[in-house]
Amino acid sequence: MIQPSQNEQVKQLANKIYSKLDRYELILVPVFAASFILKIATGAPVSIFITLSLLSLAALYFLSGNADPSDTQSGGLNGFFHKLVCWGLSICTVGILFTLEHWPNARFLLLLGSIVPLGSLIAILWYRSKEPENSIFSSRYMARIIIICAIGITLLIAKMGLPG
Repeated sequence: MIQPSQNEQVKQLANKIYSKLDRYELILVPVFAASFILKIATGAPVSIFITLSLLSLAALYFLSGNADPSDTQSGGLNGFFHKLVCWGLSICTVGILFTLEHWPNARFLLLLGSIVPLGSLIAILWYRSKEPENSIFSSRYMARIIIICAIGITLLIAKMGLPG
């Protein structure tokens, strides 16, 4: 019996994660939100829950970047954008964590993690207008990009101290 290579093992793991990413988000995002609200409202020491939930999301986004999005008809450009967006979301999520925990280099992570997926989103929308039958980037996928980048950009602006 031939053992799968490490790349194939990573791809298999990534495909499993990508197929269940919505479920994982439905668990981790409320844990993060409840912990953050509890920390703001009462000052309770719940930083561990914030850290674990955001790092778990970042790891899930990073690993899902290695998945084959949904079909074999997707070309190399779709795979490239998928990897770029997932890894950018991972970096942005870590930047959000760094900002909330007041750790150094949060501004750089937020800037890089927000610009890469937003640039990819613009390219994806342009590419989608040219080839409407391309459907690997679902509306949930687009919403994920927009929401995480909006949070990242908002925190970046607040961290820079810009008015508005």
